Amino acid sequence: MAQYSSQPSRTAWTLWSFALVGALLGLVWAGWTISGQARATFAWKRALDAIAREDFEAAQFELDFARTIWKDSSEVYLESARVARHLGQFDRAHQLLDECRHLQGEEYTIQVERALVMAQEGKLSQVEGFLEKMANPKGPFRVEILKTLTPLYFGMFDMTKANMISKLWTEAEPGSAEAFQWRGLILDRIGSKEDTDSAFSKSLELDPNRVDVLIYLASRKLRSHETQPAMTLIERAERLSPGHIDLPLLRARALSDMGKEEEARAFLASHVSKDPHPAIFRELGRLELKAGKIADALEHLKRAVDAFPMDQSIRFSLAQAQEQLGKKEDAAASRARLKAIEADLDKMKVITQQVVTKPNDPAPRAEAAKIMAQNGVGIEACRWAMSALRLDPENVEARKVLQENQASLAEVNQYRSVLEYLR
Repeated sequence: MAQYSSQPSRTAWTLWSFALVGALLGLVWAGWTISGQARATFAWKRALDAIAREDFEAAQFELDFARTIWKDSSEVYLESARVARHLGQFDRAHQLLDECRHLQGEEYTIQVERALVMAQEGKLSQVEGFLEKMANPKGPFRVEILKTLTPLYFGMFDMTKANMISKLWTEAEPGSAEAFQWRGLILDRIGSKEDTDSAFSKSLELDPNRVDVLIYLASRKLRSHETQPAMTLIERAERLSPGHIDLPLLRARALSDMGKEEEARAFLASHVSKDPHPAIFRELGRLELKAGKIADALEHLKRAVDAFPMDQSIRFSLAQAQEQLGKKEDAAASRARLKAIEADLDKMKVITQQVVTKPNDPAPRAEAAKIMAQNGVGIEACRWAMSALRLDPENVEARKVLQENQASLAEVNQYRSVLEYLR
């Protein structure tokens, strides 16, 4: 009778070993997959939280990871495109929308989001009618469209449309502090003081910690020489956001208005080394010039004029500093440049009036775009060009200005003070 060994053969051991290793690898793979899914879920939640607080850079970081796990999720790609749009990354937004469409995302939503991208990159005239249609009161895209169009119309100096759209936005989203903040800005530009105060007050009622609104109100108080109420608002804003770029400038202006110019100068001088924003150089240079610190004033005014090339007060102060330091040729050049800027600003006053009296004529808007571009103010040149192209999509001059200054629209980190929005 044949004898059978009670021990497994070498072949059996080998097969069992392979099976065991395969099972372990399967468990590892399953664990890694589950772990990846969990991490993607947490990243998605963090991204949505970041979007809610408008921290789009943080949202983009989380969504970039989520897409590595959820490669077939059209929803993740769509949200990624929206975030890219908010960051001014228009080419990337288009690419993400293409991928979303490839993943069979909802076509209407993709079309609306692409139209919003096109509007923000200077092609509003091509999509304006579609967006207005999709912003109907019963549509799911109404708030996002109104939220996007309001600052666009404001930036293109179409106050009639900005006024109308911002009003619709506050009605569509009555709990939005941002909507009432923009409403206040537009009403301020139009010159409706009581309605402006009401809109800003409503924004603060909805969000008492909205620092930009506190800054707007403080600036308005300074304009009307209500220095102490302005300082109260500034101090409140400082407690909420001590690092806000506009607060040092506002505090210095308030101190200066109180007759404490040396304190204001010392404050800005200590601040500028750690927070060198151009507007601070502008104010610091003015105070240094007044205090007789001419060399320091010249250095700071030179840095300020690069950021504000059409600012008459900087040019004038710069010429004064150059003259006092014996730089006669430089001073003469600064005064000649100031004279040219004054001539261009006089032209802009005429153009602005023409825009009001001839709201459907693209010619003055295109001319304004050229003036801004020639003076190195790229973002304003683009805004005027966009407003001309909205009326005449084939306007050659406006298209040229927009093309040459396109990068200005996507410069997320460029210095843009909230105070620049106020008259």
